[in-house]
Amino acid sequence: MEDDERAVLDRLRVLLRKIGCANDAQDHGAPAEAESLRREAVAGIGELLREHAFLSGLYPDLGAALATWRLEAFGWSELVDDVERRLQFVDPQLVPWNRVVHFDGRATEVPDWVVALGRDGHRSAEEQLRRSLAREDRVIQATPLALRLMLGALRFGLLRDAAAVREIGERIGAAARLQAETAERRGAKATRPDWSLFREDRLWPPFVSAERDEALWAEWRPGDEEVLGWALLTLAVIDEHEAFL
Repeated sequence: MEDDERAVLDRLRVLLRKIGCANDAQDHGAPAEAESLRREAVAGIGELLREHAFLSGLYPDLGAALATWRLEAFGWSELVDDVERRLQFVDPQLVPWNRVVHFDGRATEVPDWVVALGRDGHRSAEEQLRRSLAREDRVIQATPLALRLMLGALRFGLLRDAAAVREIGERIGAAARLQAETAERRGAKATRPDWSLFREDRLWPPFVSAERDEALWAEWRPGDEEVLGWALLTLAVIDEHEAFL
């Protein structure tokens, strides 16, 4: 598969996921947001079909499904599964947290911090996430994964302070944009969000000891394309949740 076709399929995947987000918003009593997400997704998929003829060859029934309720009701889920198989998509929900890192070390505690955003200890959790996921001009390996959890909690109304999480998301987005610009100036070639950055062979090794992790930190030199990939994934997560920010 050519890179430009992969980029189109990945855009289709994002738009199909937006239909799923719209259904979630509808179920949680936000019909206006749901309608906005559906309109954007349907318009975007229609544009892809008009501009990229190979899509009609892959999915000859997509145009008809787009014109009816079938795609929005249940067809999107089956279709996104097929798109992700074609892309050899890595499901970010299955990435082990103890095999990725944020700025302070392994990201093992991130899911607990996100849960704490909805509890009395939310201020401490907000600060942990703010500090560990972004610097002024940088994001890191765990950032897109953690941001998905945070914005999912925001979407479902599970937070004590939604404004604080929006602020963290804005800070992360600004850092990701700067990182992407810097990596591109240095000649990095990634052009699309790619969750294969989280394949098993690209994760940190299992934990052995604090001493071994210190040595790994000293040795770790992620390349410009990997750094750009984290930034692009972070921005893609923000794009998928834009209606809730």
